[in-house]
Amino acid sequence: MKGFYRFLIFLIRLVLFSFLLLITIVVIMFLYFSINDYLGFCNNNYDVRYSISERQDFAVEYYLKKQYIYDYYEIRDYEEDLGSIIDFEEFRNSYKLIEYKGKDDFYKTNPECCSLGSGGLEGRQFGFWERINGTHGVFNIKHKIRYYDNHGEYKEIVSKNSYFAVNNCGDSDYGSF
Repeated sequence: MKGFYRFLIFLIRLVLFSFLLLITIVVIMFLYFSINDYLGFCNNNYDVRYSISERQDFAVEYYLKKQYIYDYYEIRDYEEDLGSIIDFEEFRNSYKLIEYKGKDDFYKTNPECCSLGSGGLEGRQFGFWERINGTHGVFNIKHKIRYYDNHGEYKEIVSKNSYFAVNNCGDSDYGSF
């Protein structure tokens, strides 16, 4: 019976040691990945770390893919045409947006377009958990919105609500992640 208790104690110690070893490995991995994310490395490839200008380019490219959506909402707010929220297509037919042809056209028209903030909309600050999840700021992309109104008159306004977050891997989103 004495041998059985020794064996049982050995098994309990082995399980506890294995559990503690597993917890230690998980904590070390969490710290490794979190520190790399916090420092700005992409969590898909830890050899990649984008510069601020590269992140800005990602934000501008994201905006350019969906510029008609963001700019039409800005035009709607400027024109105070709030009823158009119901019928977006009718609104698009009333106002003709002059879209940017690409990144070069955008930067040529808006040389001082972009600023990087540590916070997002209304000055929100990114905390530790957001940083370790790969969010390092929001670009405010102030740009000219050029269009013809419903009377055919050319107008040009400056955007007010163009905030784009870019994570460590270059993925962009409107507002923040």
